[in-house]
Amino acid sequence: MPGPAALTRWAAGVDAWWRAPAPALRLAWVRVIVGLYCLVLLVARIPSFTRLARFDPARFQGVGVVSLLDAPLPLAASFAVLALAQVSAVAFACGWRYRVTAPVFALALLWVTSYRNSWGHMSHAEHLAVIHVLVLSVVPAADALSLDARAGRTHARDPSCYGWPLRLLMLTVAISYMLAGYAKLSNGGWAWASGDAIRNQIANDTLRKLRLGAWPSPLSPALLRQPWLFGGFAAGTLAIELGAFVALADRKLRVAWILAAWLMHLGIFAAMGIAFPYPISGVAFASFLPLERAHAHVEARIKARHARRSSPDSMPSSRQG
Repeated sequence: MPGPAALTRWAAGVDAWWRAPAPALRLAWVRVIVGLYCLVLLVARIPSFTRLARFDPARFQGVGVVSLLDAPLPLAASFAVLALAQVSAVAFACGWRYRVTAPVFALALLWVTSYRNSWGHMSHAEHLAVIHVLVLSVVPAADALSLDARAGRTHARDPSCYGWPLRLLMLTVAISYMLAGYAKLSNGGWAWASGDAIRNQIANDTLRKLRLGAWPSPLSPALLRQPWLFGGFAAGTLAIELGAFVALADRKLRVAWILAAWLMHLGIFAAMGIAFPYPISGVAFASFLPLERAHAHVEARIKARHARRSSPDSMPSSRQG
């Protein structure tokens, strides 16, 4: 058992990691990227909300915050909340009146996604995005790259104020992957690593889609004929999910883990046609990346281009008549 000195050093290391400073611009870019992603998601949800009106009300069973309802909302009311979420998403991404609009957007997004999940189909792909918006809505994510900053409604803070929100976002990603790995082991034990569970899941998914007249993945029949592949797929999946905390420890390990997780999701989409848009788009991993460096690089390129265009040597000479 570690002694008091070792525990003190460990606690000091965790505290230093948690309080590590970060530029306001990095957190701001995460806000913009997550906000735009959610705006696209909400616009794409318009047809599904229209279909909900045709469902049997008996199918409705509120989950999460929507469990406050005993019956589904009228169509006009559900679309009003969806419209509020879309409008506030724009304000969130732009950083306009952030102290008010960000919490409004977070609560509206939570309601919209919970309401859609209250009809018998749980969309796990949306959970992490909602958690990230909830976190961003209560931290100073609009101190840069925002309309509030342009209007002088923000003020300079200690860089650690922008570091811990990014660490919290990273932590939620790592925890979500580790919970997914734990769920696999709790249901199937270490036998899950044999690959039989993945193979059976792909086979059942392919058969179900064929019976329902949907299009299965064109790769699934070929994969199912190669059972020796699935042990490696299962072991790799568990390694990625249970090893998610390595992404918090070191920059090089972080990049390697993000790439591995991204390839895992691409593999799931290729084998089963099941997409997790938030990680596949890369938005889920935005808080792990030094986005301010890309911003500075693009800004320098733009300034250099403007400088070349405005230099006397680049201006056309006029002919003397």
